[in-house]
Amino acid sequence: MKYLTTKTLSALQKKEIIALWNAEFVTTIRMGGVEDLEKYLAGVTNHCHLFMLDEAGVIKGWFFTFDREGQRWFVMIVSSGFQGKGYGSALVAKGKEGHSELNGWVVDSLDYKIQNGITYRPPLDFYRKNGFEILPDIVQETPRLRTIKIRWTEKPEKIDLS
Repeated sequence: MKYLTTKTLSALQKKEIIALWNAEFVTTIRMGGVEDLEKYLAGVTNHCHLFMLDEAGVIKGWFFTFDREGQRWFVMIVSSGFQGKGYGSALVAKGKEGHSELNGWVVDSLDYKIQNGITYRPPLDFYRKNGFEILPDIVQETPRLRTIKIRWTEKPEKIDLS
């Protein structure tokens, strides 16, 4: 895998993000086109995009960090063909670099489907495994989606005083 970090998106990158989003996220938050992505991005500041690219340069993972309401947030998507193979953990590790805290929203129920009709698998165990705290009492609910907050905080290095 190759990784690419950028603050701006090309037209092709936008199309690949939308395709990845629509294939892997729940259908209730499907993006109709570039305008939907641009509207989403316009609602946040200080964007940074980290892409995981296959050998052909096609985006297979997206780790997007941004500022909102005084906190650093992230969104992450990994293509289903690359899940369960360590690629997501590698992408999270690279995405954490340079940050002391990251916040996100995660679906926590089996009540949703993805584009291919399969039930969406909430990634709570994945995030726990990668050092995130699950905050089930902090809920964001809209008519289209219910999510709970997750947070990763950098742990200070332990100093050996012996």
